[in-house]
Amino acid sequence: MDLHNNKIGYELGRRAFEYHVFITLILLVSCSDRCEYENIENYLSKISPETEITFDSLTRNPWNSLYILKPYSYNEIEEYNIQIPKKYQKNFKSEASFDNSCILIFVRDNKMTGFAKIPRSTADFSYLKQNQYPKGQKFYINDKRIVTVIKE
Repeated sequence: MDLHNNKIGYELGRRAFEYHVFITLILLVSCSDRCEYENIENYLSKISPETEITFDSLTRNPWNSLYILKPYSYNEIEEYNIQIPKKYQKNFKSEASFDNSCILIFVRDNKMTGFAKIPRSTADFSYLKQNQYPKGQKFYINDKRIVTVIKE
């Protein structure tokens, strides 16, 4: 009887461990995009006013262009023919119909490699004249959290 209980306990423990590993892997995979944009939002929220910013090393995926989806501007982004995964297209279109945030879309070879939804209270990109910027572009965030381009 005691040997039987040990086998059952061992089997339950092994299954619990396997379940824990499985859930951890699911969370890591499902969090990847969301966590990345939360890191960028967190970075921007901690930037002191009157500071120069760049996004070169903030994403784990390679990119060479930054597109800024401003409020009410989804059609402008569509003109660039960026390959945005379908699961994000509807979300981006919906987000662009409100004026409380901008979406930074990181692109390489015309394919989206990452994004970050940034509340305008954290950093307001909506006043920028362009929608597309190269990697390495420097920006400036003023005391009202408005972002402008630094021209070199």
